[in-house]
Amino acid sequence: MKIEIDLGEVLADEYGNMENLAETIKRQIVDNLTNILKSRVAVEVDKKTSEMINAELQKVVAAQMPTLFNELIDREYTTYDSNGRKGVSTTLRNAIIDTLTKQMIYKNTNYNSDKNYFTLSVDEIVKSRCNEFKLKFNKEVDDIFVKEALDYAVAKLKTRLNV
Repeated sequence: MKIEIDLGEVLADEYGNMENLAETIKRQIVDNLTNILKSRVAVEVDKKTSEMINAELQKVVAAQMPTLFNELIDREYTTYDSNGRKGVSTTLRNAIIDTLTKQMIYKNTNYNSDKNYFTLSVDEIVKSRCNEFKLKFNKEVDDIFVKEALDYAVAKLKTRLNV
């Protein structure tokens, strides 16, 4: 097996002009460094541009959001059912109120997975309040019991000691 490399084909440009090895190495180094620098500059420009756009976008959104939100929440729209039939006209505010009103129904079921968030929240609040009451009640009962037991013991001791 014999491999022959013709440097004339490797070192010649598209017109057949020969360049020496130093010029070839220099050209390749310059091309490589140029490509690396171009990609780094492009990445840096993209990064800075994205930062500037995000900063400006946040300013614009912060300035426009209150008026836009008020406009959107009070704008009237028409609902459609899953079959495409036209429903009633409403606003986002009314839709939110209706949804919350429908969800704020206490449904006590046998399984926690069947309970809605309102029921779970009410149950949790009632449980915590009952636990607080239980602790206070037990403490007061214990205090009264201990006081009465000590009073009774003192009275019995006085009668036995004839004091």
